[in-house]
Amino acid sequence: MKKKIFLHPKVEKELNKIPYNTREELQRLFKMLSDQGKLELPYGKKITKDLFEIRIRHKDHWRAIYAYIKGDIIIIVSLFKKKTNKTPLKELKKVYKRLLQYEKE
Repeated sequence: MKKKIFLHPKVEKELNKIPYNTREELQRLFKMLSDQGKLELPYGKKITKDLFEIRIRHKDHWRAIYAYIKGDIIIIVSLFKKKTNKTPLKELKKVYKRLLQYEKE
């Protein structure tokens, strides 16, 4: 089932700051996610009950965290360069704060 993908405005800005090849790979995975409705390993992984990550290894490790809202809509709420094995708590707090903005709208 095809899904609509939206980027949080701050993710759009973050996307423009990453290397071109990584950005191209991420765009390809966004399209795959939209077409298939989900991503499996090695491209995607469930990280909590409601959150999922897009996994990119292109010179460095990059992650885009997303959530499903309103059934057929996926919102990409965070994009960051991964430096540790675990997703940083700071990133998760940022994600939940951004998701709350969408729930209010």
